Amino acid sequence: MLATAAGLGASARVAPQVADTGVGGTIAFEAVAQSDPAPAAFGHGWSFVVRPLAGAEAGDRSVAVTSAERPDIMVGARVHVVGRLEMAPGRLHRRPIAGRVVARAVEVVGPPDGVIAYANALRSRVLDEFPAVDQAGALMRGFLIGDTSAVGATELEDMRRSGLLHFVAVSGGNVAIFLGGVWLLLGLIPMGPRVRAGVGLLGVGLFVLVTRWEPSVLRAGVMVGLLLAGRLFGVPVDAWTAFGGAATLLLLTAPQLIFDVGFQLSALATAGLLLGSHVWSERRPAPLWRSLGATIAAQFAVTPLLLWHFGSVPAFSAIANVLAAPLVTLGTAAGWGRVFTGAPVLDRGAEVTAHMVLRLAEWAAQLPQVGLVGVAGLVVFLAVLRWRTSVAVALAAAALGLLSITPGPPPVPTAVFLDVGQGDAVLLQSPGGEVVAIDTGSEPVAYRSALRRHGVGHIDLLILTHSDNDHVGGIAAVAGRITVDRVWFPDFTPSAAWVDLLGDLDAAAAPVATGIRTTVGSFHLEVLGPGRRYAADNDGSVVVWVEVDGRSLLLAGDIEAVAQVELPGLRPDVLLVPHHGSATTDLGWLRETVGPLAVLSYGENTFGHPTPEVIDVLVDSATDILRTEDGDAVLQFGRTGIVEGASSSSRRPP
Repeated sequence: MLATAAGLGASARVAPQVADTGVGGTIAFEAVAQSDPAPAAFGHGWSFVVRPLAGAEAGDRSVAVTSAERPDIMVGARVHVVGRLEMAPGRLHRRPIAGRVVARAVEVVGPPDGVIAYANALRSRVLDEFPAVDQAGALMRGFLIGDTSAVGATELEDMRRSGLLHFVAVSGGNVAIFLGGVWLLLGLIPMGPRVRAGVGLLGVGLFVLVTRWEPSVLRAGVMVGLLLAGRLFGVPVDAWTAFGGAATLLLLTAPQLIFDVGFQLSALATAGLLLGSHVWSERRPAPLWRSLGATIAAQFAVTPLLLWHFGSVPAFSAIANVLAAPLVTLGTAAGWGRVFTGAPVLDRGAEVTAHMVLRLAEWAAQLPQVGLVGVAGLVVFLAVLRWRTSVAVALAAAALGLLSITPGPPPVPTAVFLDVGQGDAVLLQSPGGEVVAIDTGSEPVAYRSALRRHGVGHIDLLILTHSDNDHVGGIAAVAGRITVDRVWFPDFTPSAAWVDLLGDLDAAAAPVATGIRTTVGSFHLEVLGPGRRYAADNDGSVVVWVEVDGRSLLLAGDIEAVAQVELPGLRPDVLLVPHHGSATTDLGWLRETVGPLAVLSYGENTFGHPTPEVIDVLVDSATDILRTEDGDAVLQFGRTGIVEGASSSSRRPP
């Protein structure tokens, strides 16, 4: 209760501001880095927190520093910063900041001092031994030091959906493996239990510094530290005492942790593990049942938080964890062995296990997720289990059967304008299962979720209208995960750029221009543009005319006024308004072209999309307007015309 009160008090505190002196002007000062550079939370580039040295012009409060290039610094380094000081109190990397400096230059003027120098050296060795040239190396960094900055967004989403993300949120298991390695290296030196406990305390402290004191690491580190301190001083400390003491000490020392999701999940999961590890311990084989009981209990403990923050929980997380735990343990042990000894064979072992975990996460991510209703049903199932096992098993089989049903092809030809945030992504789905995909939005995770919602596991034709990120940035969700037969991209653009973009797509890719026709399932497609090279990339977008069951759609990418007026006179039944309804649209062309239905594909943005002028034209034309900001816009085509289906669930959690 004291810790909770302290947390509430901490949340009410306002971060101090820097003095008005120098705000808006150029300043130069020396400081000590308090965090490693990370992708900037605001704008572009990199950001990190520094503490100005006494007498610095920036004051004596911590400030954020942003720079266009990643500076070659680590925590504890002494740096000289030149830049523009701005008022921006808040928090960055869990630290209160009084303002920020937009840096023109960041220069290292002194190395870290003391034990942080050794921690940095060990962290650097991990990064060097496991370069992020592929996702296996990036994942090993997560297993060893919790660094997931190089892990792909789709891989992290797969681990979250499968319930495996905690393996890269370094915690108790990682501390145990690290300490085991330290004690193994020192095994030749005769040490008594108390000396070994003292060495363990030093090792825990070093590990916390190496992993940059993430909340889950702090919880595990303090918990293990209390156990070792008890052994050092001859005071018995059991697991529950260590857990309660660690949580209370941390929240009294750093009250803001009570609002940190990572700390909340770590604390609840640990409580679940302690509760569940003895539930089935009498069954054989004991390790399997003990692991299963602990995993299920931990999953139940964190379920309320997962429902609150993400809206769903993995239905088969316990199974995925039982399969992944030995792999992660082997991989982490091999990784630290590689770091300490440099043995090449250990590097290969770590890489293999990391690949296996990635494949397991990818598979488990396809399994059903359970919402609030499903969790309530599971609770009822467990209650029934105590009453009639046979009835409970029957109910469980029926529930799992319903959960495992994935969406199949629609009964009629369907066009889905996907809610992928600020960007374009369209699916044309035929009753026979054929799929045409036009653009992918900007976020791989959002696009992958959209494909799951509509049961898309194969794409017959992928059309990328042009190379803007809000149209092709989600392609990573497809590469290596979904089979694609053909890819179209615009002619009159440098082919080398498309070769790099298409990357791992195993598909027949070809540039297209005016006149190309094809039929995929129920849909007949004709390319209307680009017919020539344009000065603006947007005007060079692939323009597609689609016909299905006597109805027509015009999908025109981001073409602007120049390319719009060069198109033949058209009047489609459905118009995907070009360029998200931006001011680059020729309003006269829009008025003459728009038919009974228009779709505006956009999300939260700072570009002003769609503009009031475009909306006015659509309203004056008596056009029905669908907006992907409200969720997926689903149009079904049949003999009775176009039926607007109910929008699918938005990509945003409830």
